[in-house]
Amino acid sequence: MIEEIRPEFGPSGIGPKWWHPHGIKMIMAKRQKKGHLIMESGAAHLEISKNSGGGCTADWRIRHTMSSVVNGSIFMTEKEFKQAFGISEQTDEFGDEILAEYGGSSARTGVFIRYQDWLNLPCPGTGHDGDPNISLKLTEEIKKEAKSFIDGN
Repeated sequence: MIEEIRPEFGPSGIGPKWWHPHGIKMIMAKRQKKGHLIMESGAAHLEISKNSGGGCTADWRIRHTMSSVVNGSIFMTEKEFKQAFGISEQTDEFGDEILAEYGGSSARTGVFIRYQDWLNLPCPGTGHDGDPNISLKLTEEIKKEAKSFIDGN
């Protein structure tokens, strides 16, 4: 298992090169649904729901322009969710290749990459408009709500 590797930071200096700076605009949605965790910004929406068989599904939508929208969806185990949202710092070998190439604290191929509080689902991006991945900055509020969500509170 690879220890945390400091990634190269983008030209804005806000987050790793693979993370989009608009991720700082993601906040907890004012309206939440039971069994869901919803975060949004003016151009992006991320909704995570628990699955009856365990784990959860993350669905996102990003509007890049009036005519360009990208949608994505991934499944995460409870362990992967906790790693992605920094609830657990436990890592495993399934993210070693990503961490070696891009840097980060924790990763799982096709699910997430995170460096400290900078998170991308499901993979690293270019850090520019047009990427299909969603970026968010894990604020204390988001981490608190994520822990409550996964613990079932």
